[in-house]
Amino acid sequence: MIVPLLRYRWLPGVCALALLATPLAAQGVLDTSGSAAADAVVTRARRAFDARTVVAQRAQWHAALARNPSDRAARLGLATLDVLQARFGRADSLFAGLVADAQPADAITTQAWLGRATVAGQQGQLAPADSFASIALVLARRSGDAIATGSAHLRLAQFRVRTMGASAALAQLTAADSFVTSARPEAAASVACVRAQIYNITSDTLAYAEASRGLALLTSGAAARTRSICLFILGQAFYNRGGRFADSSAKYFRLAAAEQAALGDGPGRAGSLQWLGATLKQSGRYSAARRAY
Repeated sequence: MIVPLLRYRWLPGVCALALLATPLAAQGVLDTSGSAAADAVVTRARRAFDARTVVAQRAQWHAALARNPSDRAARLGLATLDVLQARFGRADSLFAGLVADAQPADAITTQAWLGRATVAGQQGQLAPADSFASIALVLARRSGDAIATGSAHLRLAQFRVRTMGASAALAQLTAADSFVTSARPEAAASVACVRAQIYNITSDTLAYAEASRGLALLTSGAAARTRSICLFILGQAFYNRGGRFADSSAKYFRLAAAEQAALGDGPGRAGSLQWLGATLKQSGRYSAARRAY
């Protein structure tokens, strides 16, 4: 839910949304305790969305709530699915409820604050998004939750590139780097691709290399959502180099759109196609551009 704020930047008619909210989570067996359990719920929701099994997963969590209306894990899962399906009002209501009813705060509270940050960022509300992610960072550090700490730094980087500038955003990514290991390739790829996006914004020539590095960390067919964002950012890197690189830019936007279509990521695909249209227009291919739009 690669949930990057930066993905559709600066194109007329396209709002800045789509946070790269891939959690900095370990791969493998889902744990059942503490922060790992909370992260497992978010991971399960993402897997259900990517595998198009949302209806079945929703039914499981609704059944859990029918048995126990105070089941916080089920409410977190449903809220995460709502974010993935762009049902932001309902998602934020669920997240806010989770924040309000936990005394003292627990790992699910931290994930709820991260969820609220994602929703606010998706809607372009950068000041609240930064505030919510900052609260999550404090809670994560206090509890020693490394996964949530890394995720909070990643989100803050995406907000602060717009509010404080590239240097502040890159500082957050440097902090996030310390929570990425070789055992977590998707997390490392997420950080690399957000860094590449920031380099794109500053017209830094390192954008292509960083996005390529992120893509190389992922095996073919794995982590399709993260792959689609890395491909998108590669398209942007070539777009920023001008019309001479239109073919390369169009290639990566098409690849990103194909990944997003397979995932059922309608907003992501729409953004990739709009950038594809801009690329084709830039190189004078107006009929193809109209088809893409």
